[in-house]
Amino acid sequence: MRERADLILNAVKHDTSNGRVEGLNTKVRLIIRRTYGFHSAEAALALVMLSAGPITLHLPHEHQPEQPAP
Repeated sequence: MRERADLILNAVKHDTSNGRVEGLNTKVRLIIRRTYGFHSAEAALALVMLSAGPITLHLPHEHQPEQPAP
């Protein structure tokens, strides 16, 4: 832990975890396992996007551009 103290403190400071990414990864792996009989990778990708998409991940240091008032 001492070797990674800076990384741990950054995660706590910015309130980040990889829980969402790991959950999405597990979901995609299960979907891919179901698609072994498909004829193309595009069909498998379509099923992933249908089940889990659209996927938009934002890093903590990224901010959304402000929308101008109408």
